[in-house]
Amino acid sequence: MMASVRARLASTLSEGWLSLALVAVMAVVVGWSLDDAALVLGRRNDTDFLPWVALGGVAVGFVGARANWNRPVAHLVGAAFAALVVPLVAGAVLEPGASPSAQYTA
Repeated sequence: MMASVRARLASTLSEGWLSLALVAVMAVVVGWSLDDAALVLGRRNDTDFLPWVALGGVAVGFVGARANWNRPVAHLVGAAFAALVVPLVAGAVLEPGASPSAQYTA
């Protein structure tokens, strides 16, 4: 099973790699635009992680599509990934030296 998933991930895309790159660019641009707006407490540095998290979301979507998951499973895995990673990254910005549990609650 893992060999077929690896082979499927390594094969060329039917849509082309350019479309994946453009989706990643769109996600990063949205992250940059939200970061530049300084919507969170008026501090620009608090949202510097948004472009990177957007790239992570694109990567999870890509892996889900290439692993031949159906849409509900891919959305569920992506939402679980976001629910675990984004609060930790935001907590690392708010409480840099704290433990992961304290960062998650921050």
